[in-house]
Formats: sequence, structure tokens, C-alpha cells
Amino acid sequence: MLPPTWKIFESITEKLSRRRGLLVIPLAIVVFTVSVPPTLMMKPIAFAEDSVVNVAVASDNNDNSSGKRTGWSDIEYINDVNNITMVDYKNLFGLNIGQVYNPNFVNDADWFLSHFEDHGDYYLVPYNYDWHFYSHISAPWYGCEAQSKAMLVTAKAYNETRDPKYLEFSKKVFNGFNSTILNQDGWLLGVAAENNNAAILNSQLFCVANLMTYYEYTGDEQALTLFKKGVDVLEKNIGNLTADCGTYYSLSKDRFVPHQQHPEYMKMLDRLYSMTGSDTLKNTLDKWQQDYLTCGKEDDGARQEQAG
Repeated sequence: MLPPTWKIFESITEKLSRRRGLLVIPLAIVVFTVSVPPTLMMKPIAFAEDSVVNVAVASDNNDNSSGKRTGWSDIEYINDVNNITMVDYKNLFGLNIGQVYNPNFVNDADWFLSHFEDHGDYYLVPYNYDWHFYSHISAPWYGCEAQSKAMLVTAKAYNETRDPKYLEFSKKVFNGFNSTILNQDGWLLGVAAENNNAAILNSQLFCVANLMTYYEYTGDEQALTLFKKGVDVLEKNIGNLTADCGTYYSLSKDRFVPHQQHPEYMKMLDRLYSMTGSDTLKNTLDKWQQDYLTCGKEDDGARQEQAG
């Protein structure tokens, strides 16, 4: 039985063989080298709900079918609707490869299995570097985003390999969301460090949605319960964090985040709304989207006045 990475390679080469077989070998170099090693990433990769093996190559009907030939420098890292990292090869060498999921996800899962802290009933995935952007945080520190990525990638690895070590690890990482280190009455902390704990809006949006994805992967009812609690907390606080043209970064309201600078907040809220059907989240999303358009026009007008 071939490992998942080789199955991905087979699915890609099968597609290529219908086009220009002479470039199959160079593409092998592309597939296996253009990826981000886990040790170089600030936050680990998670993986899509679709099978990584079966959905390795994007549809032929993607935007790359325009015929414009692209090169190495045009390759980009992007995210799918679930914020899963993908590589967009575009029309590399005229092959119209398109978007593929990171083929090394089992290796990334194995990386997590040796980079965690054992707290008995639960595991924590630390950030082992100092952080001095808007704050001064010394390693190790923690956050629900890295925690949820580790939880999802190992759950996905179990679904693909059926190796129980991944499921056992994933459950221990999930249990970390019930710890007082990461969970403050349903608010999942984006930063948890000595003398610096931050309840961050975008982290709550991201991590609560990942709990639903974990429930879909595993059927763990505890994840569904924690998801509902996280949504309830968000519904009670999101109005207070919403302002004209943007949001406050965290419950402390010490930083303002304009929609024009961080439109990804709207994508995260839309993702969570699609999971819940919450009227509160929908009304908030509508305001954010309207403010994004209105405030964008105001910014354009101000720039034109300055240029004039």
C-alpha cells in the first residue's frame, strides 16, 4: 500500500500525463519541495475536510484555465474556505496544475507528536519563541490557534491512516481546550502566557469554528458542547467589540482593527455563521460587510483629495 504522499503524486501525474508527459519528472520536484517545513512556520498547518488523497489537484475549471503561462515566482500559498493551507501552482509551465493541498501532512502530524507539553489529562502545543509585536511575551506561550491546528491535523491523520496514535494525541490536544490555561468561561484564549492572557476576537472566531470541524472529523460530543459554548460567548460579546469600520482586537479593547486592513475577519465570521445559522452572527456579518464597502469608499475619497 502506497503512503498518502505517493498517492497524491500519482493523482497529479495522472492528470499531467493527459497533457505533457515530458514534464512529469520536473513536477515531482515541485510537489515534494515547494512546501513550508513545520519548524519554519509561526503557526502549524491544518488540513481540509475533503480527502487529501482524492482531492490533491484542483478542478480543471479553475481560474488558471485562461492560458496565461506562469513560472516559479508566481507560486502562492493560499487557504481554502476552512482556512486550510494550499499551494497554488497556477499555470506553471503551461500545465494548468492549479491548487493542491500540502502533500506532507502526515509528516506534519508526526512533527506535532514530538513537539508538545504533557499536562497529564491534556497536551498543550507551545509557541517556543519570544513574541515582541505589540507586546513582550517570552517563550513558551500558548494559544488556541496552534492548539486547534494540532488537534485537526492529527485527527485528519487518523482518518487517513487509521493509526490510533494520531487519534489518541488529538483527543489529548482537544482536552487542552477545557483547561483554565486556554479556556476562560468559553472564551478560547488567542494568547496565554505568564502575566499576559488575551481574549482575541479573531482567535475566538477561528478556534470555535475548528471545534465544529473536529466534531465532524471525530463525532466527539464534547467538542460539540464546547463549540456551542464558544458560540454563545461570542454572541454575547461580538456587539460590544464591533464599531464603525472595524472591530476591537480583543476584550480589552486596547486596539482597533479596520475592516480594510483585515477583511479576513469577515471570512471567519461567515464560516462560523454557516455552521450555526445564528441571527446575531448574521446581523453582525451584514454590518461588517456594509462597513467594509462604505469605509473603503471613504478611504478612496480621502486618498483622491490628498493626491489632488
